[in-house]
Amino acid sequence: MCKWKANEYRFGTWSTGKENSTLYTILFSTSVKFLELISVSTGNYSTSYNIDVNAQNAKKIYQRVCQGAIDDINSTSVAVYFRCLPELDSRDSWYQRMAIYAEFEEKNEVHFKFLESEPNPYVNVTYERNSTATGTVVFSNRALEKFKTFLFLDNHLTLNLNDVVRFITYRFTQDISPEKTNDEFGFLESIPFQEPLEGEKVTIYCDALGRNPPPVRVERDGMPISDTSDVYIASSRSTLWSISYVTYLHASKEIEGNYTCVTDDKSREVFPLYSIELKPKVRWDLNNLMYAGNVSDEGKYLVLEGSEGLDVSCSTFDNDTVVVFDKVQRTNLTKWTERLEVWIPGPSQEFEPYSMWHISCTATDKNGENTFELYL
Repeated sequence: MCKWKANEYRFGTWSTGKENSTLYTILFSTSVKFLELISVSTGNYSTSYNIDVNAQNAKKIYQRVCQGAIDDINSTSVAVYFRCLPELDSRDSWYQRMAIYAEFEEKNEVHFKFLESEPNPYVNVTYERNSTATGTVVFSNRALEKFKTFLFLDNHLTLNLNDVVRFITYRFTQDISPEKTNDEFGFLESIPFQEPLEGEKVTIYCDALGRNPPPVRVERDGMPISDTSDVYIASSRSTLWSISYVTYLHASKEIEGNYTCVTDDKSREVFPLYSIELKPKVRWDLNNLMYAGNVSDEGKYLVLEGSEGLDVSCSTFDNDTVVVFDKVQRTNLTKWTERLEVWIPGPSQEFEPYSMWHISCTATDKNGENTFELYL
């Protein structure tokens, strides 16, 4: 069995070749509500399908095909379009968006930014909704001077179907830099990472954009990562993109470390991504949700999630008085994690007679600890 087939089966997916098509089978848990499939083709085009896995009509077929291209480009502006078969109808639910990839501040760090239609001194964006989706961007001289050697346009067309396939997004990327240097590239800015819990699936992305960028890979603490039964590594390259990612099927203490994106060539350029550390996390969203139904001066819910041995202790910030919880409830989430809910009683007059009560808390489990502050 070839390697990619082995990885497919290991991650609950597989494909079967048909006469004029390919059948993809994907297994997922019952908690999954939506699924996104991305098809990448030559010429830096991609198509993504957002699927409602609970939809009833699972055999519906969608025939529309769309293709985008640059319509016109000059020293200060660029026009792009999408043409579809069957043709678009302006009365239907679809929209076009454009974005740029550019080096804003740090050299070799590429930032992504959607272009808004509101007037501003740097770019002017207009869209036309007809049988063809057309977008035009006019750049100011100041913007062109800032981005003249590294400016890539990203064009999106999204069709809202509200059916089994909720929406389809067609996308293509084009180098529109006024001045081009061969083999110039940059790393995409790293997005702040949400710390995972034990057992969760974790994916670390490494992306480079430019003109024939070199191969890249993800490293942990300066060392290559091995492809094992619980680790999946994949890479791809085009004339504009070089992408690699590592997926840990089940997060554990062993995945902790500092992650970097590294070019796999003689130059070995290193770009920092982020650090991963397993520790309990505060569910601020659930705190607010539970508090909304229990609005009171008497106290507040605190919701935490973590691994085996999850516990929390709190004390007043000024005088280290230990906070005694009125209610404690534990719930098993997975075979690795649990949820802890505690009710923190409100301040009495002897602690804080005037303003909000300021307390410091430390949550611990077998993997680590998380210290944070609360106001009641």
